Amino acid sequence: HLQSSQKKKHIRERFYSTFLKMKTFHIFSVFAISDRIAFSSSYDTTNVRGSVKTSENRQLQLNTDVTFTGACEFVNVVQAYENAYSSGKYELTKQLGLAEGAADDEIENAINLKCASVTDKDAVTFSAASNKGYQFDQNYFDGGTEWNQEIEKNKYDGNLAVDAGRIPLFYNSVARRTQVNWPGYIPNFDDTSSCNLRTVMCCWVSERKGQYDPIDNSDVCVVDMERSPRSNHVAGGFTIYDGGKLSDKVYCNGFAWSNDPDHFTNRFKGNTLFYTSMYKHFYEDGYVKNVPGAPMCGCAEQMPIVTHSDCTSTIEGYTFAFDENTLTVSLNLTFEPCENGIDLASYYGSLVDTNQVTVEEKDKLDEIIVGKNNCKKAVDKFLVNKFLVRGDPFILDEKAEYVGCFKDKGQRALPTLKGRGKSLTECAMLCDGYSYFGRQYSGECWCGGETYNKYGEEPSGCDCDGGNVGSWRNCVYKYI
Repeated sequence: HLQSSQKKKHIRERFYSTFLKMKTFHIFSVFAISDRIAFSSSYDTTNVRGSVKTSENRQLQLNTDVTFTGACEFVNVVQAYENAYSSGKYELTKQLGLAEGAADDEIENAINLKCASVTDKDAVTFSAASNKGYQFDQNYFDGGTEWNQEIEKNKYDGNLAVDAGRIPLFYNSVARRTQVNWPGYIPNFDDTSSCNLRTVMCCWVSERKGQYDPIDNSDVCVVDMERSPRSNHVAGGFTIYDGGKLSDKVYCNGFAWSNDPDHFTNRFKGNTLFYTSMYKHFYEDGYVKNVPGAPMCGCAEQMPIVTHSDCTSTIEGYTFAFDENTLTVSLNLTFEPCENGIDLASYYGSLVDTNQVTVEEKDKLDEIIVGKNNCKKAVDKFLVNKFLVRGDPFILDEKAEYVGCFKDKGQRALPTLKGRGKSLTECAMLCDGYSYFGRQYSGECWCGGETYNKYGEEPSGCDCDGGNVGSWRNCVYKYI
């Protein structure tokens, strides 16, 4: 036992001795390395071009990624390098593998080759976003599938991170880095028979987190089912909404692209569609479901007539990364609200000034996104095109005025009964042709003339706006 204890003690002493030596070595190493860094940082050297640089700065430059927005072209790339390095053009020339003092034409050609390696890459098919097939994508954009129907209850049941976890991965690794093909195979985006206005809009009426409704940024005026039969499976028909009084909240957002097929907004419209319809407003915001009778997302020609739509734009950008041996270029897209937060109709109008949209196209979009308080005008125009007109609406405030609350007895002050359980407007319409009308009890409607005040005023008053006005008393109104 004694020998065993002495042996254990000996082992412990050797262990602590070794540990202290190692600890001392590591502490020394840290200070030695720190001293080397401090020394090299303070030691100035001059490169062959004569500009003073520190070793630290040169090391930082070796690891600097140059990122910029705008087209991948000579002017933008050189400016980005000038912003990133004190001798930007020199550093760019070196990273491109060109000789010092290379001519601008040579640098530009090398840049164009690097840019082409990104911009000319094969596009990724849109269906890879969900990876659930054509039918799923079609139903999703119509407002169906489990993605639109489920409500998030906990971290497993209805949780988007589980059900649609592929969406953020596709956003970060594909949609921001590679061109995504336009899904023209989906009827909502068929650009052979629709999308002539080169505009897409999505309108959501619910959200799947069960906590709040979508931001209410628009009123629905008309849904013309004839515009999207492949979505609603109805050959015709329409629904007129009382714009501005619809209880359900509606949020619309969309984007537009240039008529030039080589323009950035046209080539990357598939990326913008993914961001708007699947990543931002679905995955991040939880917005789901369509306006009944219309697609959830589609070309503007298939969508309902609404008063407003927010606007999304895609910002072109690139990253030049150098690893001491190789310069690689990658696409770096960002997505933002349209400049200065303007709405979709205003953004579309701005494209007229640059000849990317015609005046005629702008006029057609103005019949789909009609502007605030313009629902009635839009509905009237829609009806005229259907060879229909509105009937003369009965507007109570323009037809009658309140007189007061008056007593009633068996010999009625207003002798003609027109029905029970009638609203104020219904009673006013039923008594049209009389001088006065009144309601008592639970919606009894009485009509008459100057005898309304036969028994005098009711001192305890009437509950004219309630479900029960009161017994043996009339809320009396006079036709104007």
